[in-house]
Amino acid sequence: VCYDTDDANGQNGLFAFDTSDFESILVGNQGGLMVRYFDEQGAELPSPLPNPFVSGTTTLQVEVANPLHPACTAHAALPLVVHPLPVIDLFDEVLICNENTFARQINAGLLDESRISDYAYDWFLDGNPIAGANGYVLEVSVPGSYTVEVSDPYGCMRAREVSITVAAAPIIERIAVTEAAGQHQIVVAVSGPGDYQYSLDDLT
Repeated sequence: VCYDTDDANGQNGLFAFDTSDFESILVGNQGGLMVRYFDEQGAELPSPLPNPFVSGTTTLQVEVANPLHPACTAHAALPLVVHPLPVIDLFDEVLICNENTFARQINAGLLDESRISDYAYDWFLDGNPIAGANGYVLEVSVPGSYTVEVSDPYGCMRAREVSITVAAAPIIERIAVTEAAGQHQIVVAVSGPGDYQYSLDDLT
């Protein structure tokens, strides 16, 4: 199973396993058998196990015995494995200003890029698969909503979205400076399809 290391519910590597069919898997249609469970430290657990059974990755030891012949027992290991989801930056936004053609590189956003080779990558543009796009980095030249599914060998997957927007630069039509009572007023008239911010020196 998979768990989210950033889950707001605070799983912390724990998962609620459904144990409803554990004993039927262990003993099949045999009746009258006694099943005992032990944790990794050898401490005996309730039998049947609680449902759900909340645990991290661990291996339980199981003992199955016939009460009529208690010396005849069978033993099995019951692994419970919890895999973390890929830890990635879930969203990025790239604004490209006034370029008819462009080329940009975007990536799958792993927070620990030393683990790039641990995952598989599938890229989509506006919900449609991009043929042959299976690498950590993608070269893009058209705007749109890009999604990459990052998955590990166990099928634990997380998706990241990268929005690429091309915006036209404003066209300054007129600048008017007026002075009244020692106060200066600057009026800048612009045209263009965007919502623009104004500054005398920088973006602040």
